[in-house]
Amino acid sequence: MAVHRSWIFRTIGYGHSINVWNDIVSALCLSGYDVVVSIEHEDALISPAEGLLKAISFMKQALLFKNI
Repeated sequence: MAVHRSWIFRTIGYGHSINVWNDIVSALCLSGYDVVVSIEHEDALISPAEGLLKAISFMKQALLFKNI
């Protein structure tokens, strides 16, 4: 079980704050990256369906949608 590990995978938004993700997205944009950001789910504390929905909702705040 996850409680016996020194760390566990967490759903996006449950590990690092929105400020950290804003910095990551900004760095990607500044470097010219404008393709895909993939969400993986390995969080043992939440179902895949709920984890994905929460991650999508969280990332909508951090991603920059230019020229839309």
